[in-house]
Amino acid sequence: MELLNLWKYDPFWFDVCAPLVCLKKYVKPKDLVVYYPSTGRDVAWIRSAIDNNWFKRNTDFSNVVYVLSNYYVSPDFIFYIFRDYGFSIVEIDVNYVVARYNNHYIIYLLLDNNCVLKALEILGAKLCCFIGKNDGCRSWANYECVNNKRWLLRIAKLMVDGGLYITDHFTREISQICTPRLILLTGFRVGPFNFRFVGTCDLPLRPFFSEKLFMFKIQKTKFKEKIDNESSFSVPPELRSHPCLNLKAEEIHALLEIIELIINKRGTIKDILHYYNSGKNLNSPHVLRCVARMISASKEININEAFNYLLDIAASLGETAEFTLNLIDKLASRINMRILLNAFDKLKHEQSFLTFLLAYHVLIRSNCESVKDLVAEIIKAPSKIIKYNAYARRFLGELLERCPKQASQIIKEQNIEIW
Repeated sequence: MELLNLWKYDPFWFDVCAPLVCLKKYVKPKDLVVYYPSTGRDVAWIRSAIDNNWFKRNTDFSNVVYVLSNYYVSPDFIFYIFRDYGFSIVEIDVNYVVARYNNHYIIYLLLDNNCVLKALEILGAKLCCFIGKNDGCRSWANYECVNNKRWLLRIAKLMVDGGLYITDHFTREISQICTPRLILLTGFRVGPFNFRFVGTCDLPLRPFFSEKLFMFKIQKTKFKEKIDNESSFSVPPELRSHPCLNLKAEEIHALLEIIELIINKRGTIKDILHYYNSGKNLNSPHVLRCVARMISASKEININEAFNYLLDIAASLGETAEFTLNLIDKLASRINMRILLNAFDKLKHEQSFLTFLLAYHVLIRSNCESVKDLVAEIIKAPSKIIKYNAYARRFLGELLERCPKQASQIIKEQNIEIW
């Protein structure tokens, strides 16, 4: 898909939109999800579960889709593992691999567990089983345990009544909630959810912390208990503020609508303008960035119109407009010169990132006379912007080639080291 190829190296797309697109494409409303975070290479059990109709026999659940996640593996690595176990590869990308076996999808997302769980929450996926075992929480591979109270509460909220929780953390994590002996007799409770012990699990999953795998059924009660929102492990600061974990309801709605357009391979001018306007009203950088990519990738929209929309979005985003500026940079050499000059004329006194980007393209397509006002502004109002702005430095480098006298004056006045 053209849009996917355009976005897949954008960090926001990689962590937020990619899992949403993938899951929405392959997990239908009637499907139930088996989720296994920090999977590593442990996929052999899936073939056994499907061949023996394990979930149908043990839970009466059918239409099962298997969702796996791990941040520290490559798509090539998963591709060969899937192939070795006889799975048919359906789709492979930089952040996921999708396979199929006996009419069941196996989706391996190469992303952080929290990003994948957030995607499942956004989509309102229905879980029928959660596997919390050998998740790297005692080694370098993970920074938190997926069997702590915070994780179990989030999982339980997505679980269908009677869904299964399979774990090998019997004496490590669950015992923090109540003693192992009581777990065997009564199970345990997290928030309003009862985890009732139903026995050991015979799936060919190798336990790590305990000798056996323990199985619990999850059922909702009327009991309410406040759960701390923090994990018992230290979540890295960069993830605490990750956009995936802090999306607002309106942003989620807009993103899902955009993703629906991507999956259906639509993107008419009407659709794009609708979400462009929605993005402006929301004033959300996440939505605006997605809309910007829709506009730039659309084959149906006039390139000059697209350029003007992208300019408005970049102005709305300010210093956070890096990805939109890159799109403008790609389009600027192809648009009508009159439109480029008009856009630059409106912004030439601002000395913003966008100003210098437009100035560069005006300079290489016309002459020094067109940017003389901006040059005069830089000289008379010293600013540090050129020192820290890649677009400004690129403009100055081009100016040095074409108008060495003016460029030299700026360099002298601003005391800039150009090299």
